[in-house]
Amino acid sequence: MSNDMAKSASRAFEILDCFIRAGSDLGVSEISRQLRCSKSMVHRLLVSLEAAGYVSADPNSHRYRLGFKAIQLGLAAQRQVEVRSLARPVMQRLRDLTRETVTLSLLLADQSRVYLEQIESPQEIRQTVELGGRYPLFFGSSGKSILAFLPEERQEQILAGAVGRTRADGWPLDLAALRQDLDRVRSQGFACSLSERILGAASVAAPIFNHAREVVGCLSIAGPAVRLTTERMEQFAPLAAAAAAEVSRDLGFVSADDLAPVDVVTAAG
Repeated sequence: MSNDMAKSASRAFEILDCFIRAGSDLGVSEISRQLRCSKSMVHRLLVSLEAAGYVSADPNSHRYRLGFKAIQLGLAAQRQVEVRSLARPVMQRLRDLTRETVTLSLLLADQSRVYLEQIESPQEIRQTVELGGRYPLFFGSSGKSILAFLPEERQEQILAGAVGRTRADGWPLDLAALRQDLDRVRSQGFACSLSERILGAASVAAPIFNHAREVVGCLSIAGPAVRLTTERMEQFAPLAAAAAAEVSRDLGFVSADDLAPVDVVTAAG
């Protein structure tokens, strides 16, 4: 990014900050005075922000206010904070039960997911993730547990982008096998993976739903494949599903028969 572009982006954020401080609509002159920059620059940036939906102009007063994109951004941030705060105590209990790393992923609008939180395994050899990192939905248990419950049209768009991709273990991604895997995920309520996204890593994940019965993310239990064997993943699967169901209920989801509420502690026994 050039210096001029960086300065323009910085100024645009400063303009948005003006609206946050004001709590009301603003005119070009007011913003110009606050930022101590020319009216022409402010007007040019406001036009760009308006085109992107982050501000909107009143055609009569020619004053500006925050637009729908800014509102959506704020609501998205609020949802992330809400999900993280609700999920963290559940994740802590799940980590203590399994002694493996527990992660929280959220679905993004660009058809990927992001790691929002993790509670690491207390064991010396453990799996960790990069918080804030974005990953596709067609690799790994976290991605598959979300992808399986998306609307069919959106699923097909994502699968189209998976053509020609290669797993971490070197095997080409088999779309037919992936579709069968997604059917199993929908049937059993959890997904498993071995060396799909990270070589030598294994995980089991279950989806999180909101009050509108939409999948919004997932919880996963992850660890090194030498310890998190297929048998061990089968043991942990009901724990992951129970934990994700608990977070879903906290978000207002009314459980369906195949995702009936299960107490994490009971499932562990």
